[in-house]
Amino acid sequence: MTAHIRVPELGDAPATLSREIVDGLLRRELGFEGMVMTDALEMRAVSATVGVEEGAVLALAAGADALCLGHLGPESVHRTIVDAIHTGHLEEGRLREAAARVGRVGRWASRAAPDRVGPTEVGAAAARRALELEGRVSLSRPALVVELRPEPSIAAGEAGRGLGESLRSRLPDVDVIRLDGAPDDARRLLDGRRQLVVAVRDAHRHAWQRRTAQTLLETAADGIVVETGLPHWRPEGAAGYVATHGTGLVNLDAAALALAGD
Repeated sequence: MTAHIRVPELGDAPATLSREIVDGLLRRELGFEGMVMTDALEMRAVSATVGVEEGAVLALAAGADALCLGHLGPESVHRTIVDAIHTGHLEEGRLREAAARVGRVGRWASRAAPDRVGPTEVGAAAARRALELEGRVSLSRPALVVELRPEPSIAAGEAGRGLGESLRSRLPDVDVIRLDGAPDDARRLLDGRRQLVVAVRDAHRHAWQRRTAQTLLETAADGIVVETGLPHWRPEGAAGYVATHGTGLVNLDAAALALAGD
């Protein structure tokens, strides 16, 4: 995977868009013959300079084979690549070469996984193994899930689903509150009849998440915290703690299974 870094000795363009780096250094000098994937093209080194669509064309021309897109759909990128072929800004042979490498990786991945196991099952198994569980994490009564959501990254965009939805698919009687910032009075959110579950993401980076979680836990003796990002912060007073090591659907589903007692 290429990074959008500049190497002044090899030119001014970010490495992802640099033929001198991808084709010259990586391919020819170092002899790398595998698939090259870009980092997310929505990152500002690309999106704020040449733009995502033009960046896709330049990355392919530089020698990249697969384009990483975050929240932006592929339609406009696809149109731009087709136009670049028609106008001669991108060689069809380069595109065929890239497609061939991606195809080889796809065929290798198909052979590597047993036929009876699909990608969803593999991901679910990996997510369950990645769970880090501390204390009492199984719910003993209907849950109130409070999701503390940080500002989305440029590359990933808004999360499509949260922990509350994953848990509700297993335990229908679940209330969910989503917060994008610190509430005026966090304690007013609590329902004494329900067991508190606080979902955070990279709480070590967001002081408002840590303050809100701690305030909620002060009056919830059996409260559980679920960290879906990097588990660097540990809350005080939580009865249970879950670290998912990821925000994918399989990660959230694995946490929901643990909370549901499975």
